[in-house]
Amino acid sequence: MNLSPVNDPIFESLFVPAVKRLVDQALIEDPCQPDPYSEEAKRIKNFHRNVVLENGRADFALASQGLTPEQKVDLYCYYYFQMHCVSSWWFYRYLNPRLNTYIKTKDVFFVDIGCGPFTSGLAFNYYLLEADSLNKLNVDYIGIDTADSMLTRAKDFDVCNLKLRYKNISFHNTLLDLSNSFPKDLDITIIINYSYIFASHSLDPKDFIDFTNNLYSAYPNSKILIFQQNPTAPSLNNKWRVYKQGLKNINSLSLFPTVYGFQYEDVVKSSNRPRLSFNCSADLLMAP
Repeated sequence: MNLSPVNDPIFESLFVPAVKRLVDQALIEDPCQPDPYSEEAKRIKNFHRNVVLENGRADFALASQGLTPEQKVDLYCYYYFQMHCVSSWWFYRYLNPRLNTYIKTKDVFFVDIGCGPFTSGLAFNYYLLEADSLNKLNVDYIGIDTADSMLTRAKDFDVCNLKLRYKNISFHNTLLDLSNSFPKDLDITIIINYSYIFASHSLDPKDFIDFTNNLYSAYPNSKILIFQQNPTAPSLNNKWRVYKQGLKNINSLSLFPTVYGFQYEDVVKSSNRPRLSFNCSADLLMAP
């Protein structure tokens, strides 16, 4: 399998058939038109993204628009998984020189908050497979999402014949499930990953402020790194700024926050054009 997610066939093999099933059941209009970039295809795709999925911020615990939560996740994966996975992969590669410096422990816990369908989990896995300097790390992946429908889809990757670099993989519904997840008798690095979650309508920054500060207090001898990606619009980053202001002894590193760009080919033909280019807001924080 190609280590780069840009043209990975898994996107097409997993997500296109799921959307075709929704079309066959007459639950949605077909975005896979003979010309996937025609005006008619764009109209259908824009409706799915803007109305059904609320630009990726729909409540995936609830049925709506005639779709079950699981069916909404299938549609979400078709429209957003490819973009967010590639975005995360580019971000981790962008961080690579710094991670080689900051990760000094053998045991690493990658805590993916708002993990969705394993998007950043797969992207960080790609990164680990290509980062030779990190190939001796023992990395545990811990995914957190309140929507059972998202976690069900995330667990599908366990049976996809993928080469996964994680020592252990677990999924949880709440941050409370993490209270005793980390060993206190080992030198460890805890990476908290936030990918697009702070653009959420319903997110309360205080919940994540308390979680992070409590984690820092409970594991004072551990290295804590925080990764954050979000759209660049200032209005979508207000909650991230509130979160950062509430942290104790955890600050952005030099040159952060920043904006980075990435490109990819539309393998699943879910976008309005065949080649895409985006900018993304990014931050990297560390406890001293």
